[in-house]
Amino acid sequence: MIATTGPAAAQQRRAAMVEDMKAAGIAPDIIYAFKKTDRLVTAMSQHLLSEEDLQEWDDAIDEWEEMHGTG
Repeated sequence: MIATTGPAAAQQRRAAMVEDMKAAGIAPDIIYAFKKTDRLVTAMSQHLLSEEDLQEWDDAIDEWEEMHGTG
């Protein structure tokens, strides 16, 4: 049985979203940051985040770039 509420359902939805992001051609650093922060930040949404949340996102992007030698 597939869970519809609770942590298992949230994990399933998150995994499905990651697969959809990959299929849509979203950049891997963005997918990595989404997985690390549980948020998807865009130029249009970043002003809605606290400084701490935006820093967490930026740190995740930087971490991906360091791991992959692109930063």
